[in-house]
Amino acid sequence: MTKPLSAIFLLLMICLSGYSNPKSGIIWQIGTEDRSAAEFALAPDLYETFLENDFGWEDRYYLVGKSNPKEHFPYVLPGPADSWGGTSSTAGIRAHVLNILFRMRSVPEDGEIKLIINILDTHHASPPYFKVTVNGRSWKYLLPKGGGDASLSGDYEKCIHHRIEILLEKGLIKEGGNEISLTSLEGSWLIFDAIRLEGATDAVTEEKIGQAYLRGVEVAQYQTVDPPAQPLLIDLEHLEGSPLVEVTLDGESILSEQLEEGRYLLEAPMPAVTSKQQSSYEVMIDGRSVETGRVNRSPQKPVT
Repeated sequence: MTKPLSAIFLLLMICLSGYSNPKSGIIWQIGTEDRSAAEFALAPDLYETFLENDFGWEDRYYLVGKSNPKEHFPYVLPGPADSWGGTSSTAGIRAHVLNILFRMRSVPEDGEIKLIINILDTHHASPPYFKVTVNGRSWKYLLPKGGGDASLSGDYEKCIHHRIEILLEKGLIKEGGNEISLTSLEGSWLIFDAIRLEGATDAVTEEKIGQAYLRGVEVAQYQTVDPPAQPLLIDLEHLEGSPLVEVTLDGESILSEQLEEGRYLLEAPMPAVTSKQQSSYEVMIDGRSVETGRVNRSPQKPVT
């Protein structure tokens, strides 16, 4: 028996009402999309002090929740063709990188996450070959020619704006530490307008960044001899003070260390096992729980 059209329509409406598409919002943002670079460091015209202010090095970073654009993110990214960026016949080609670090407290299983980079202007004759890397996954773009050199000194009237949108595959942005890197492989400079990460409104960044930043936790694929242990590798950035880092495994303390300066890769010794098993870990900084999770332990080849 054929169902009446009214019944089919009612059934369709019930099905649709049960489906919800997560609303999208701004997870974090650097700068404001306003056709101006005034809110960034070195703006409007101090581009020649890029190296002097220690920007562009691989070990430097902008930390979401701790850094601010006016001090820690430059308005311009020089390319290998720019002598003021360090490239010369004696020094060689210099490719600068800007790193963005952020921790996610929660990442929903459903809903898109998108990285949006608004570029205010580029060099008028030699625009950059721009590379974006998100947690090891890369995209490359030959940017369009810009409106002239005036924007490099704060005159934005003739800027040619460009927008990059990258839809990030599910699982690429993860709970815990994440990293985005921006660099120019060829060509000259670009000027930023704004950078932001958009996603479902229940995607949440770390609320508080203390005296150290936890980049990530990974199980080592080797075993130490004395004592016999499979290390749990704790990747950390010291930020300020003398933070105390503590690691527990199944409720038992396996590491307690005070940080002083720089980046650390600590080996928290998990007792060696003779067969595969799963354990729970917790990383605390100054007594505050920063990350918990499960790790798979297994017998490994000893190294000295």
